[in-house]
Amino acid sequence: MINRAILSEAKMALTQFRTLCITGPRQSGKTTLSKQLFYNKPYVNFENPAVQHEAEQNPEGF
Repeated sequence: MINRAILSEAKMALTQFRTLCITGPRQSGKTTLSKQLFYNKPYVNFENPAVQHEAEQNPEGF
């Protein structure tokens, strides 16, 4: 895995803010960065229509 300088900057930002917006072009490492930052949180991908539908129909239960 490539060690990116943005990882330490993102970690610092998370000490000051409750949220972090990660944007960029396709295949640029956004998901990898998210998984590194939030390794102890579940990962959900809304590209699957069934997952998206479940979240839309029951947001509290999701």
